[in-house]
Amino acid sequence: IAYLKAVEINDLNKDIKDSLSFQLFTHLGSAYYRLNNFDSAKYFLQRAEKLLQSSTAGNDKARLYNTFGVLYYDNGNYRQSKVYFNQALRIIKKYYPDDHVSAVNIQTNIATAEYKLGNYAASLDLNTAILKYNTGTDFICMNLGRTNSALHRYRDALNVFRKVRAAKIPGVYNEIGNAHLQLGAFDSASWYFDKIVRMAAVPANSINPLDVGVSHLYNSYLFDKKEEFVTALKYVQEAIVLFSHNFRSNNIYDNPASFTGNFGYFRMFDALKKKAFLFNRLYSKNREPVYLKASLKTYLLTLEFLGYIEKNYDTDDAKLLLKKNSREVYEDAITISMQLDTLEPGKGYAEQAFYIAEINKGSIVAANVDELAIGDKQIETNSISQKIRNLKFVIARLNLQIDVSQKKEINMKLNFRDPTSYSRTTVRITKRNTITGTCWWKIYSVCLNLTRLLSAII
Repeated sequence: IAYLKAVEINDLNKDIKDSLSFQLFTHLGSAYYRLNNFDSAKYFLQRAEKLLQSSTAGNDKARLYNTFGVLYYDNGNYRQSKVYFNQALRIIKKYYPDDHVSAVNIQTNIATAEYKLGNYAASLDLNTAILKYNTGTDFICMNLGRTNSALHRYRDALNVFRKVRAAKIPGVYNEIGNAHLQLGAFDSASWYFDKIVRMAAVPANSINPLDVGVSHLYNSYLFDKKEEFVTALKYVQEAIVLFSHNFRSNNIYDNPASFTGNFGYFRMFDALKKKAFLFNRLYSKNREPVYLKASLKTYLLTLEFLGYIEKNYDTDDAKLLLKKNSREVYEDAITISMQLDTLEPGKGYAEQAFYIAEINKGSIVAANVDELAIGDKQIETNSISQKIRNLKFVIARLNLQIDVSQKKEINMKLNFRDPTSYSRTTVRITKRNTITGTCWWKIYSVCLNLTRLLSAII
């Protein structure tokens, strides 16, 4: 309230020095950030940025740029966060060369952003370089361990994970356990996964529920490798409960009805995808169609969750990373739909497979447009994105006209060798009903338009 009152006075009094206004907007932006109000934080930080001058103190500039970097990082825009972190770092190195603590903190942020973007070699090099300053060692070693794990260097990962103080970062137990799991040391993996759960049982430890959820998720990976699929499903269900805000069912056949308030949407995506995969594995073992149907149901929910992320999270890099990891979900959902069509022909599973395939193409087109917009290329994408949304709506409306209770045959050959192979996707439709056949061909025509639209912009 005091800051907002000061802003009101500032805006009414044009004689106030820019240097004072700069500090006011910087501190108010930081305050809004701590209150998780992204839009207001960004607004006041941008007002501060407009007041930057050559005479502005270096530490004030560095503070502003670092706050911007943290703001974008926490919202999933890692590329943009790197831009601001690097600006802050250049100032620190130029004007405060002996301030190693500030420099290391910013470099740790940059290294973590590189890791999030999948630039593992860059992250590894940077973390290794700053380790010599012996400050923030726990976080640096955690980053090093995760990066080594991402590069499949699990023994190297274990060596650095063991230098992390678990009292400060309890989640390190999950990462140690996962490294052991990848090395085939199941007993050691289980011990470390359960360690987090045991710690969480003691209220004084204040363990983050997200860490417990990750423990359950990793345990599902462990029991999957042991081919104990029901146990694995129970663990992944517990993970989903912990990643959710208002979902409490431990029944493995139940799924969240709402995604609002999720803790860590990347983890929720991983958990839903794993649950669908486990049901499919269970079907392969026992050949009970109920498991295959549960797998398809969960895959469809996972696709719905991707749509929720696209709609509700203003985090371009987060959305693109999810899209790049979603192709397998689309492929598996299509495969299972066709399996169910073979088991229970005439119940709409083949049509559902076709619909999923076309929505996949539309999603990839939209993701490619977004990726072009994020980069430095000066491309007008607003009208293109609108056209894509309109075409996707047409597809949805046409699907409503199809009577799925009627007998239809759809033979599909899908080529998923690369994300832009739409022109090589072949769909053969045998028309048993004039209205149904017309609708399918209209859908196919719309999807061809999506393909041409992509070809026109890349």
